Amino acid sequence: MLYTQNQHKRSFELHFADSGASHSIAGATLYTILLQQGAAFEKTSISLSFADGLVTQKEVLRTFQTILLEGRKFKTPFIILPDAKNNSTLLGVDFLENAGIVLNFRKNCWTL
Repeated sequence: MLYTQNQHKRSFELHFADSGASHSIAGATLYTILLQQGAAFEKTSISLSFADGLVTQKEVLRTFQTILLEGRKFKTPFIILPDAKNNSTLLGVDFLENAGIVLNFRKNCWTL
């Protein structure tokens, strides 16, 4: 889990690292913040595969955002599920690799 601080509202949001997800999903709160900041989105169609083996085609939005994490800047993509309500942000393998994050499951921590 990662906490981020919204500099404008001085609030925190909880994000979940998901080592089983190839792509990062922007949750409802992050999507709202990106909309307010005027982020650019593109419509695209992707094939979603779920843990139970179900595969479905889905129309989604995609954006590329510059992230500042522990003093490091990197650009990473986020998928937005427009019809999802109150979903959390999932940081997938794409985010973890772009950030240079190493997950240590045994010690329940992460490092850059």
